Amino acid sequence: MPMADSVLSTPPLTYEAVATTSAPGALSLCRPLVIRDSRPNASQASGAEGELSTERANCSGGPGASMTRRSIMNMMVGAAAITVAAPAQDAFAQNADRELCDLAQRLQALLPDYNAAVERIVALWEEYEKRAPDRSDVLRWRPADPVGYVREKLPGDRCQTWCNHYDIEMQRGVIQYELSLKQENEEEFFALPEDDQLREYDRPKAHVQHLFSKKPSEWKQNRVNKLNAAADEYRAAGVSLEKQLGLPEAEQFEEDLYAPILEIVDRMEAIEPLTIAGFQAKAMLLLKWHWADRPRAQLGWVEGKAFALVCGLATAKLAA
Repeated sequence: MPMADSVLSTPPLTYEAVATTSAPGALSLCRPLVIRDSRPNASQASGAEGELSTERANCSGGPGASMTRRSIMNMMVGAAAITVAAPAQDAFAQNADRELCDLAQRLQALLPDYNAAVERIVALWEEYEKRAPDRSDVLRWRPADPVGYVREKLPGDRCQTWCNHYDIEMQRGVIQYELSLKQENEEEFFALPEDDQLREYDRPKAHVQHLFSKKPSEWKQNRVNKLNAAADEYRAAGVSLEKQLGLPEAEQFEEDLYAPILEIVDRMEAIEPLTIAGFQAKAMLLLKWHWADRPRAQLGWVEGKAFALVCGLATAKLAA
């Protein structure tokens, strides 16, 4: 792997091109802009080119934390403990899960429009990838660059390395220096742990820089200035294309649909079911939201059994 410095140098950060995981009911999304953290598989790696990835803040406690395998099994054990053909319960029990059941109906009514909006965004990002603006050759990474790189996979098992957009932004307005280890400090520096001797962004780590002499570097400064200008140009072209495709409006529409769904999901997760109807509502939440994009064929044996049990519970016509 190329290294920014020949002696104890930290390789620049590398982000491989990976496929992102989309929200339930949607296809794979080229940028994880609409992948919601309220679903357990929402977290994902950076976009194919690093700088294209934008994370959303988690708007809730996150069902990835609340809907663990143990909580799912506890829910199913609780459901199994209820006698299906039990006599009619008292008035309290009959009404105990009314809110939960009403929320489940509201969720099912909202999901078709939401999933359609997500699929629309997926299609728009696919079109964006087909028409994506080209990067300037200035942004091709060089071993001496004071920034890391990202890889773009090319046909034939080849790849192209580009300067990392985030690293370029970190260097904006930063004075670039040449740093040299002072001869009188060599013994002290090389006695440090190896990790302390590694370089970050082509410079020693901050807590050991006092052992170095430094002077402004004209060539580094020129290189950083050119990188910032080229990155700004590339970003502006991307934003222009997004507007042409109508992506900002499509994403805003999806966000408007997502907000009430999130409120319903959070409230449903906060309610402990007391009746078979309540457990069915919880099962529907798992199937329609948390597990909506999990292919049945790819589940493990235990997960498959749990999935089948929840499917049966959600759709069963049970005695009162």
